[in-house]
Amino acid sequence: MDLIYFIKNYEEGLREFLFAKNKSQLKDAIEDMYTACDEIAKIVLGNKNKGFKHVFKNDDSKKIGFSTKYSKELFRNLKDWMDSIKHGTIKNYDRHDVEIIINTVSSFLRLLANKNS
Repeated sequence: MDLIYFIKNYEEGLREFLFAKNKSQLKDAIEDMYTACDEIAKIVLGNKNKGFKHVFKNDDSKKIGFSTKYSKELFRNLKDWMDSIKHGTIKNYDRHDVEIIINTVSSFLRLLANKNS
């Protein structure tokens, strides 16, 4: 698997965010960011059937290399936040929220990319 593959979704999410005029477009940006997290998790875990939601399980968490329980919890909260927006549980979000999500996704991608290099 090519480490660069996840960048496609990340770039698309950024593009959608930059030009978003409504919540539907912001939600699309979040979905692309989630997919980017999924793709890099598959690469680092070495399993195309395991994605973002799996990186928090004990054995897989060790492969990811979270430095503390706090970093693991931070990214688990990110996943839960994105899931809640994707599935419509959270309806009250704005550009600022999505910008925070993108920044945190960027940190997650960097952590995993560095882990895999």
